[in-house]
Amino acid sequence: MSESYPAEPHIHHKKHKGLSRTKVGIAILSIIIIAIAVEAISGFNSGRVLVINSPRIVNITRLGIAVQLNNSVYLVSFVGGFGSGTAYIILTKLPVFLNPALNITLNQNSTTHVSYDSQYAIVGFELKGFSNRSALVSVVPVSAGLNIPPDSGKIRVVPNFLVFGSSAGVSSTITGTTTVATTVTTIASSTSTSTIRQLSIQDMVTNVLQKGLYYPLMLNYTALYANTVNCTPTLYNTTYIQHNARAPSGQNTYQNISSIIPYKLSLNITGSSNRYTASYITKSRSSVYNSVPALVIVVNLTSNTISSTTIATAGIFSGANYNSLASGYRQAALIGNACGIYVAG
Repeated sequence: MSESYPAEPHIHHKKHKGLSRTKVGIAILSIIIIAIAVEAISGFNSGRVLVINSPRIVNITRLGIAVQLNNSVYLVSFVGGFGSGTAYIILTKLPVFLNPALNITLNQNSTTHVSYDSQYAIVGFELKGFSNRSALVSVVPVSAGLNIPPDSGKIRVVPNFLVFGSSAGVSSTITGTTTVATTVTTIASSTSTSTIRQLSIQDMVTNVLQKGLYYPLMLNYTALYANTVNCTPTLYNTTYIQHNARAPSGQNTYQNISSIIPYKLSLNITGSSNRYTASYITKSRSSVYNSVPALVIVVNLTSNTISSTTIATAGIFSGANYNSLASGYRQAALIGNACGIYVAG
């Protein structure tokens, strides 16, 4: 007579199979991260470090790229994409394997704010597009003083698998508002050589501006305004209702708001004899704010100090101060998508 076996062994087999798949998944992820790390360390030693001190579009590959944010260097690498508007990247502080890796979800028309070893966000990532091998991402440095919370729901910690030694041989130089440059130092015995270039007036003025409170804040407003090109009437209406529990009307309609809020904020530097004026000028569909200064900062290059900071009375920031501007940015950043500054006002 044949016997029938109870179901327990079959159930046990399913559990064992699930555990095996988990182990395989971890092993595969380990191999990917190890491969990325080896390439990143090689690139780091070769001086391929992007110093990001202003909003910048970066092509992030699967092999990874080393970027400097504030005073730390991170490896950021592309993992893959899903559908037409979602992708995933890994962010790790160098040296890798001594620091946790963050798996970050990115979306188009929405900024993912990320902190690393701090309470508040240090950078924002916005997906612009992706292929099988890389993702085009807008990277926006965020001042910790703005107290922007990270988007924790889009961030997952990936455990370390190895301990890897640190690398040396690269020093980086911040050189302006929209440019990135690196000074590569080659270490051989006790001899070192470096590439040095003459600083331009814009570089020197920018270096002074970076000492002030408004510089990082204006970088973030620059990114907010530039992103408004992706705000559609449908997205605006949906976002407005979500945050105000009613439909927009009157002066709060998309047609009115989009014609007033600037779509560009640019830095213009003029002057001579070591006294220069840095003007943040807006571009808007409204003649009221089109080509009009919003913020004016006077810089003294003799003493390398900021002489004065003035919010223009005729500009988009009229009546505001640093605290109210920072609060407005936080509100727009928390809304998160391309219409954030429209809804925040």
